[in-house]
Amino acid sequence: MAPFQYAQKTSNTTAFSQNQIRSSREEADTDEKPLLWYSAPHSNPVVDKTTANEIMAAAESGDARAQVRLGLLHIKGDAVPKDASKAAYWYERAAQQGLPSGQYNLADMYLRGDGVRVDFALAFHWFEKAAQHGDSDAQFNLAMMFDQGKGVGQSDEHAYFWYKEAAQNGSARAMYDLANLYRFGRGTEKSVSEAQFWFGKAADLGVPRAEEMLILCEES
Repeated sequence: MAPFQYAQKTSNTTAFSQNQIRSSREEADTDEKPLLWYSAPHSNPVVDKTTANEIMAAAESGDARAQVRLGLLHIKGDAVPKDASKAAYWYERAAQQGLPSGQYNLADMYLRGDGVRVDFALAFHWFEKAAQHGDSDAQFNLAMMFDQGKGVGQSDEHAYFWYKEAAQNGSARAMYDLANLYRFGRGTEKSVSEAQFWFGKAADLGVPRAEEMLILCEES
């Protein structure tokens, strides 16, 4: 089994490494769906002190979205002290209110031990909360944790369930891993046709090796 690890996000790449969990999430100001980033965890635009004070006031008054934004500021040290433990505190405040971006970022911090101790069980807990809101990246991470038995007992069946949920919600990397489960019959019945379908979808979205695997399936 491949070692368990995470992948960072940026807004300018569609390439994914094999067997990597995705991390980092920023809440968009104008969209209930958080923005995704593939590197520079918890990226956030630089803000001035006045804006930071407004965000802080809103966060302290209980605004969950502002709490996530304040956490992002503490990660980067933009107009507030750079402090990962304070970021985790504000993410948890937002997570407890049910905001998926707060749940996702808090899970990521437990996964990496950033501002908190490494705790795969708590990472799993908060990824699961975000996944239950329909977030495809949280669903992918949950599948990976079931796949590799991190923070939860290893289960091919549960990994299959969450890979499929994530794939159906548009996660390109989940499409690739779901195809592999169909190819080898892990967690579900073996199906070359389903493997071809999902490898094809992943290839269309630029996942490395997906096109190669599609050809192998067609030749088998």
